Amino acid sequence: MSKPLRNGELIRLSTDLEGIYAVQLKEKFNTDSPERTTVFAAVAAAANSGWTDLDDLDPREHPPELLQIRLGFEDGLDYYVKYPTGSNIHGVNRDKDVGFINSEKSPRLMPNDDYEYWALHDWYPSVNAKNHTAYSDTPKVFAEGWKYTIRPATVQEAAAVRAGKRYCRFVQLGGVQQMEGS
Repeated sequence: MSKPLRNGELIRLSTDLEGIYAVQLKEKFNTDSPERTTVFAAVAAAANSGWTDLDDLDPREHPPELLQIRLGFEDGLDYYVKYPTGSNIHGVNRDKDVGFINSEKSPRLMPNDDYEYWALHDWYPSVNAKNHTAYSDTPKVFAEGWKYTIRPATVQEAAAVRAGKRYCRFVQLGGVQQMEGS
């Protein structure tokens, strides 16, 4: 995981390049889908789960929250991720059967830092599990990371950033596809 944000740190979000925000509070979180019985049902051999929104990873809108998320997996399935829901990520735009994550690339107990997501309200991932095994299995998705409460920067904080007196960290939401334009 990239370095966690600190309380008082200033950030600029890729979805709002003009705005500057300050971190007020932070806390560690983790969640796992085996305890969420409504998320995934068993997937038959050579089948897929269909796209399932992980909307429990949807940060609050008021007060605004920012999540720093890593996903880990425990089984032998391949997971295709859309982040935010409806936007492909981790693969090339022309081929939808590449760019998956599995338990070898990002295991449950030590999720891979390379598959980190930053989320604001309504920016939660959607997952499709493909079962390439010869038996039925239930997908298991685990998430861990940091939850931050953020606020708009004060006039003084923003002026210090513009004058080069304070550092402002850039936070990329939604992968590079979100930066491509229309």
